[in-house]
Amino acid sequence: MATFALLVASFATSLAFEEWELLWKETNPKGFAAAQAVLAAAKAPPQMRELALTFNCSVGEDLVDMYAKQHVGSRSKHEGTNKAQVLSKLRGSRTVAIETGTQYGFTTAALVETKAFAHVYSVEFSPANHKIASARFKNTPQVKLWNGDSGQLIADMLEKSASTPNGARGAVIWLDAHYTNPSGSPGVSGKEMVPLTRELSAILADRHAARHVVVMDDLRYWNKKVATYPTPSAVFSYVCSKAPRAVWHMQNDHLRFKLSPR
Repeated sequence: MATFALLVASFATSLAFEEWELLWKETNPKGFAAAQAVLAAAKAPPQMRELALTFNCSVGEDLVDMYAKQHVGSRSKHEGTNKAQVLSKLRGSRTVAIETGTQYGFTTAALVETKAFAHVYSVEFSPANHKIASARFKNTPQVKLWNGDSGQLIADMLEKSASTPNGARGAVIWLDAHYTNPSGSPGVSGKEMVPLTRELSAILADRHAARHVVVMDDLRYWNKKVATYPTPSAVFSYVCSKAPRAVWHMQNDHLRFKLSPR
């Protein structure tokens, strides 16, 4: 079994801690012991709020779903991590951020405000939302917006990224597109509600795929069959079938992977 890394950020309810303690003891005794050593070295308290897991493609699919279920269950009331901060911390030497699901441009604006990226690209399916976002960023030259199906347009966005001066270093990619919201408002007739698989297919086929870091949002909905989200194991299995050396990280409401250690 792959080695898991357990990172501790702060406190949690005792219930969340007990769930995690049981999960680790039953599925990965060695990993659990290593985690306790990390806690002891950091002089961290025994109760935790925010946990992160790092794993690779050798992990069983059933474990991925189980870890996701437990992980999200302990974070369902604490989503609040700032998306732009998450992405800026992953930047490394990358200077392009790509977002699917602009909506009104909240995350796009936050990315601009971080000043971490020279270029911010975003795509929105809804013409009405795209119009609002376009007006919002009409005087922001580093932002480029697309309107349409992200499953089709992300390849163009990746090519645009590759054409930038630092494009060969890859992009930080935030996948948050869905054609309905979790409360159940109408989606788009004749199309799958979540274009994630087609987005991933384009990313993995890109010439700079090994340099991208890919972050998928809304993990809390994936096991609940909301808006036809895939299960975590389905996404994991698909990516690993194309890129068996992918390294994965699960934290807060996000699941991410990269194909290169850099």
